[in-house]
Amino acid sequence: MRTLFGRLAADRLGAAILEFAILAPVLFIVVLGGIDFGYMFYVRGGLEYATEEAARYYMLNPSTVTSTQVTTYLRGKMPGGMGPNVSVSYADTASCNGNGNVTCTMITATYVFAFAGYRPLGATTLRATAQAVRLLDPSAWARSTCPPGRPMKPPRCSATCSTRRRATRRRGVAWRWR
Repeated sequence: MRTLFGRLAADRLGAAILEFAILAPVLFIVVLGGIDFGYMFYVRGGLEYATEEAARYYMLNPSTVTSTQVTTYLRGKMPGGMGPNVSVSYADTASCNGNGNVTCTMITATYVFAFAGYRPLGATTLRATAQAVRLLDPSAWARSTCPPGRPMKPPRCSATCSTRRRATRRRGVAWRWR
């Protein structure tokens, strides 16, 4: 019996498979964890994109769009069919730049990301926020803030008027604004 254990201890033919059997679970956890974290950052980027697009949509249609339509628009912009799992909240600030015709709306989208198969990591809540500056009456704002002959810029929280600029091409110089 002693010779059997002695021969097994001296045999090196199965050492590689034994080392692989010990290290394979660790290797798989590291690789799959890296893939899962990469997917989490992909979802986070998609959530930020969808929130910014929804804020832009809300800003371009200030009087015709409701918050439920913006929520539907945001969920439609989420990648990979994750839209129905996104919760959206709105916080309005009236006259955010001192102008009564301007309302700033902070749109916050929340998504609960669950790591695949990693019980100790659980779930992480991802949040993205974007601000929609809505101009309720553009003609009144332009009359009250811009001098005659100067068109208004798109509404932002700091009201400024723009001068008309024209792209021209000069000799030897690329296109430039003047």
